[in-house]
Amino acid sequence: MKTKLIIVAIALIISFMGCNAQNENEEADFPELKGSYLGQKPPGMTPEIFAPGIISTENNLHSCPVFSKGGRFVFWKIMMSGDDNGIYFMEMKGDRWSKPNKVSFIEKVTDIYNDVPFYSPVDETLYFLSDRPDKNNNKERRLWYTNNNNDIWETPKLFEDIVPGNISLHWQFTISNSGNFFLTGTSDIGIGMYDIFIAEKMGDEYIIELLPEPINSKNSDICPFIAPDESYLIFASSDRNDGYGKCDIYICFKKPDNSYTSPINMGAGINSSGQEWCPIVTQDGKYLFFTSSRNGFHSAYWVDAKFIKELKPKNLK
Repeated sequence: MKTKLIIVAIALIISFMGCNAQNENEEADFPELKGSYLGQKPPGMTPEIFAPGIISTENNLHSCPVFSKGGRFVFWKIMMSGDDNGIYFMEMKGDRWSKPNKVSFIEKVTDIYNDVPFYSPVDETLYFLSDRPDKNNNKERRLWYTNNNNDIWETPKLFEDIVPGNISLHWQFTISNSGNFFLTGTSDIGIGMYDIFIAEKMGDEYIIELLPEPINSKNSDICPFIAPDESYLIFASSDRNDGYGKCDIYICFKKPDNSYTSPINMGAGINSSGQEWCPIVTQDGKYLFFTSSRNGFHSAYWVDAKFIKELKPKNLK
């Protein structure tokens, strides 16, 4: 019996060592990526594919890559998720980025929807959308969050402050410095197929309201990104008269009365005959990320964000 136990133990050790060696080899085969934004050459005023073959692959993105405030992590969601729920990340280890890995804090369950990771602009909290069951076994699509403490990801917690009510949440959301959330969803109070809502923080409560026309339209208005100071709102919208393709990216600027300007198409430099969505400005304000199907796949593109100021109406400058 002792001999058998020893043989089994040795086999397990060899297997473990083999797995470690395989992982080390895979890591060694991965390109050496160093520096901020995976060491990619910064773009100019013309959008370029971000991290081709690493993040922008044939898997098709369902969200843009989002970097943590300190730049240590980057998360994104792939469109064809299979049984892995489709959320991936990379981590800066020392001075080198790890290869892409599936997140460890989401269980491998095929019937749970997990999507659009997004970092808070004020801390290192990572939010995402999920219909994972809560303590009451409610599977309504809600906001969940997690943090990394001492290299360990916490078990996700439900963000209980926001209760969607009669709104079915979908796709990208965003958060401002004041704690307001801008959300996409469908509702019987909506204007189009998908609409943008604000969950405004009022003391200890959140009040959800539909953003007015012409931000929302009779078509689909999705994927909002709010500037941390709420000075502008970027979003994607389909089939507008001034569009270049099926879905374009627009921007609205806040006016002195706290309302927003009519949506401004971000132009042919950003939009194409394909589909553009998931706009996100990096936390340092340097780059605009968005996804586009212009190359045949839904890839991540990035561009210098300086042009945003040029789109602002002169009477607001």
